[in-house]
Amino acid sequence: MQQCLYAILLESANEVTYAVAEHVGGTIENFAKMMNERAKSIGVKNTNFTNPHGLPDKNHYTCAYDMALITREAMKNETFRKIFATRTYQIPPTNIQKETRYLRNHHRFVLRQEYRYDDCIGGKTGYTSQAKFTLVSVAKRGDLELICVIMKDDSTSHQYTDTKALFDYGFDNFSIYPINELENPGMLEASPMFTRFNPLLSKTESPIITDENGYLVLPNSASFEDAVKNISFSPAPEDKEGNNIIGKISYTYMGKYVGGANILLNNVEKLTLETKKLNIDNPTKDPKDASGSKPIGHLYPIVLGIIGGIFILILGLYYIFVERPRLKRRRAYYKKRANRRMHNDEFRDL
Repeated sequence: MQQCLYAILLESANEVTYAVAEHVGGTIENFAKMMNERAKSIGVKNTNFTNPHGLPDKNHYTCAYDMALITREAMKNETFRKIFATRTYQIPPTNIQKETRYLRNHHRFVLRQEYRYDDCIGGKTGYTSQAKFTLVSVAKRGDLELICVIMKDDSTSHQYTDTKALFDYGFDNFSIYPINELENPGMLEASPMFTRFNPLLSKTESPIITDENGYLVLPNSASFEDAVKNISFSPAPEDKEGNNIIGKISYTYMGKYVGGANILLNNVEKLTLETKKLNIDNPTKDPKDASGSKPIGHLYPIVLGIIGGIFILILGLYYIFVERPRLKRRRAYYKKRANRRMHNDEFRDL
């Protein structure tokens, strides 16, 4: 199967797509149905598949936005990412084919020949007489990963120059924000949906965390605080040991979705404090219980004072070791971004 995937993604081997479709789906028609169901599950709106290879059919269609969504989902798979970035591949001889077959990626950014874009980390070419030249590309600069889809271009050269221009615009005008680093540590616990977990003020000890792979992307003219936040709760079907997805935090900017992260509950057995009811209503009435213990009513104010002191100490330590460093990181982050904007503006003026 791995060799089949290389043949499909590198050489657009249509005959191999038939074999894979029948192997996975039983029939071409059933495999197309599976493709449509999977595509709809990730949010595509204007796509319908009737075959596995993409050759012309009046009922087989997609759009640039949907293709970007499909590519984004595929890039979550490490095997796909590896093949997508592969320049050449060899299929060794078999009992039927005696010669080695050499496969080559036709995406020129991936090959780094003639047309170059050093930030490109993968891509796929396509052409039919009706669809014309199409190109799907992925580029990464720092933590920001962008997808570009070109459709119905009139020449090979134009699709690469268009892709480069769009990538440059995206990297120059947008910034990525890691949610778990910039979001207030107490944000999740402050939501009414999650108050029952009561994480004792500590982000590191809280059973509720945000997925470290969660990001949002905003134009450079906006800041993290400009994004509108929404928290939704969706209990896991069953509690498993480790992280369970129990909700999602999502962000919109000017009415458009700009990113989000899963909310995770770390399902581990935690220590609990057990309390015992003490007879402090009338300590002189029964100076000793059956076990011979001494009255403790006079210790009640002392215990309250100790608890209050510990609570104040925890708040102080929390501010010193959690909140203040977080504020410093955020100020440094915005200062760095402001300097970068100033540098870009000066460069443009030149």
